[in-house]
Amino acid sequence: MVKNNYAVVAVSVALLGALISSPFSDCPAIAGAPVKKSNSSSAASKKVVPPDYYPLADTYWWKFKGNSGGNSIDFTLKVVGIEKQPDGRIIYQLDTCGQQVVHDWYVKEKSAVLRLKEYYGDNAKLRISYEPPYCILHNPLLVGDKWSWQGKGLMDVSINDQSRVEAEEDVEVPAGKFRAMRVVSDVQQGPAHVVKTYWYAPGVGLIKTKTENNGIVIGTELVDYSFKKKP
Repeated sequence: MVKNNYAVVAVSVALLGALISSPFSDCPAIAGAPVKKSNSSSAASKKVVPPDYYPLADTYWWKFKGNSGGNSIDFTLKVVGIEKQPDGRIIYQLDTCGQQVVHDWYVKEKSAVLRLKEYYGDNAKLRISYEPPYCILHNPLLVGDKWSWQGKGLMDVSINDQSRVEAEEDVEVPAGKFRAMRVVSDVQQGPAHVVKTYWYAPGVGLIKTKTENNGIVIGTELVDYSFKKKP
């Protein structure tokens, strides 16, 4: 979300599959013992909702603070547009408002978040439509998960992005304490090699970033967001 920008379920399904295939599942009822009625219909109706590490909704915003070489970085990320497509997809426009306004358009597929295009202010020369769409995140996130993307960026620069989910850990930022997934991306952008480390919290999204490029480190942290749950 910042610019460059179901283990439980799996175990439950595996256990259920093992139980169904077990010979004990075919055992007849003991003679004379009452047969208990199954409550499988109500259990089946309860669906487990996977965590969302990239929540997007109308008017959502996130405020970040950071620094780069002693210089302060403050910006707000806002959902400013939602447009439903004829094929049912929803395209979200997010604006990063800081020293410069950057416009981004995203779509959330079944298991990934894709960046479609990116405009830097009103400069027509600083616009890019990503082909194929830039996979910035798998959603939900699982430790050990990996994905990659190759394509062209601004000024027709080649990009090779290799990302992985390294760990789940506790992270504290000004906005609060979160259990977050740490995602590391090795990005070869033209001649430059950039290492991005992002932390995502379920139900909140991006909460912390660190970008390293040729000895320069830029870090940001979430200060506040508009959809906090009431205590």
